[in-house]
Amino acid sequence: MCNLNKSLKEISEKLQLSITLQLKTARDSYATVLRRNGVSIDTISEMLSHSNTIVTKHYLDSLDTETIFKVNDHLI
Repeated sequence: MCNLNKSLKEISEKLQLSITLQLKTARDSYATVLRRNGVSIDTISEMLSHSNTIVTKHYLDSLDTETIFKVNDHLI
């Protein structure tokens, strides 16, 4: 995962993005978009390889959606 984040950082710098891309940001965005589009927590849990839906519910509840909206604005 360290190499992946390093590569994402390099991409961010080359594209002169205002944020640094990270695997965590990608996972958060992915889960948020799925949830907003009505995908079930069971499916999101499976896609994120969580051990159960309780973990996924906690994960989704912990995401600050306003921050995610701001981050996602930079992706478009």
